[in-house]
Amino acid sequence: MISKIVDTNLSLKESAYAALALGLSFVGQCNGDVAEAIVQTMMEREEAQLNEHFAKYFGVGLALLFMGQQNKCEATLEALQLVEHPIRKFVDVMVISSAYAGTGNVLKVQDLMHECLSEDKYSETAILGLALLASS
Repeated sequence: MISKIVDTNLSLKESAYAALALGLSFVGQCNGDVAEAIVQTMMEREEAQLNEHFAKYFGVGLALLFMGQQNKCEATLEALQLVEHPIRKFVDVMVISSAYAGTGNVLKVQDLMHECLSEDKYSETAILGLALLASS
């Protein structure tokens, strides 16, 4: 199934669904192979493809891999810096929110509050992230 994520001959929709399915299959397990495949396909896809709404499923799938794992997501967040598309910010917020869900981590709350003040289209994601961090 990992090959379906990185196969750029498949439609973005199919790859995104594969990423989401694997995220759901490996919730909280920090599966490096799946994480690497998702980041890789985000780097290789064309900008127009990453503008599609299905591209957000890559972020959700990646976030699910790190659910509740806190700082174990740091290497993946660094790898995401290679993605040169605005969706990277959405994915960053999703991964951080999921990794620190329910912890109330003050530093992450402050980071997400800062994101909420930004005037981009992904600031709403930070609001949801704050709710996840504050939930217990």
